[in-house]
Amino acid sequence: MSDTLLPEAFAELEPFAATWCLATEPERYERRLASDMTELQALYDVGFPRIEEALAYCDKFPLDALPDQARRLLELVHSIINGVDVRRNLAPAQGRRRRRRRDPPRRRTAALTRPGDRPSPADPPFTTTGTHTLRCRRERCTR
Repeated sequence: MSDTLLPEAFAELEPFAATWCLATEPERYERRLASDMTELQALYDVGFPRIEEALAYCDKFPLDALPDQARRLLELVHSIINGVDVRRNLAPAQGRRRRRRRDPPRRRTAALTRPGDRPSPADPPFTTTGTHTLRCRRERCTR
């Protein structure tokens, strides 16, 4: 019996098999967290171009009766796909500028500064100018 973990057609993925052939998503998640970006990049560079071929190989077998090597290959494909997701989310955006959130436009407060004006109930309770509010000034606040 062969001592390789993956089918012979996928020999270049064999160095990653012992580490990345993990059966469950929580195991793959923990492994991704324990890995650095260079390790994830190496997995991505070698494995991503072979994903379609690996899935075509696994499709030859019924899912509930996969041979051990095909099952491990499918687990490795899951790890590669998850590795791509992490790489995409953590890599800095290149050539893209983040949009800054714009502040809402400020209200004009000149109408509130005339003597005797009373703000309508629809107006916001305070309109700020400096460290004090116009409403407090108009109502002769002693603050």
